[in-house]
Amino acid sequence: FHVCITSYKLVLQDHQAFRRKNWKYLILDEAQNIKNFKSQRWQSLLNFNSQRRLLLTGTPLQNSLMELWSLMHFLMP
Repeated sequence: FHVCITSYKLVLQDHQAFRRKNWKYLILDEAQNIKNFKSQRWQSLLNFNSQRRLLLTGTPLQNSLMELWSLMHFLMP
């Protein structure tokens, strides 16, 4: 596929299929959905093979610096 647009829910349901692919870009909209580094969503997406990652969010920091760390670590593991 040249482009695959999906939801966080579907990625979690089929994470093994998504993880097998080598992605050129992994672009996440509403990136605040992965601000908790202990969540299954964050850990699953972190293991995806991608050359580049981009996070889109209007609220990078809401409650604590750990939320910002989660986003930055996702970009630069």
